[in-house]
Amino acid sequence: MSTNRTRHRQVKKSGQTAFAAKVRLARAVLGWSQTDLGHRIGVTQRAIHKLERGETEPRRKTVDALNEIWRVEKIEFTDRRDGGLEVNIHPRAFRTADVKARSK
Repeated sequence: MSTNRTRHRQVKKSGQTAFAAKVRLARAVLGWSQTDLGHRIGVTQRAIHKLERGETEPRRKTVDALNEIWRVEKIEFTDRRDGGLEVNIHPRAFRTADVKARSK
């Protein structure tokens, strides 16, 4: 296998890992289960599980749906040049989780 192809796979996997971290973090902040999130974006719990483990590359439709949820819930991610990410969570996102917890 060529070095370029290997590097491309590493970069792709790194991107999937960062995206997986975003999904896990946002879902935890909102207090949603994998099933809850799946219902909101039209995928199965298993699909969310695979996304959160970085096992699969998300479809554009799934990425767009997640970005819309994050926008509405005011969870903002910034990808850093070093491969890390930063997150800004508006207090509203925590209220969403609190409301859900009280309704149980």
